[in-house]
Amino acid sequence: MQDIQTAAQPQLRYLSRAEAASYVTQKYGFPCSKQTLAKLAVKGQGPEFKRANGRFAVYPVASLDAWALTRIADPAMPL
Repeated sequence: MQDIQTAAQPQLRYLSRAEAASYVTQKYGFPCSKQTLAKLAVKGQGPEFKRANGRFAVYPVASLDAWALTRIADPAMPL
């Protein structure tokens, strides 16, 4: 039974800051750089991220998607 529950849970995919910026640019068509994501992280804005090994920012793909969609819906948000 344990194997069935594990298989049913979605696997979270995390991207580095550079990969996240490229992902947003390619998928949603607006410019996004790793420097922009770093700046937004310092300001407490931008997509949700976690720290890998307590040092490196990694972004869940679902968080990037949600953030990008809010940017599309409200273009007045700072980038």
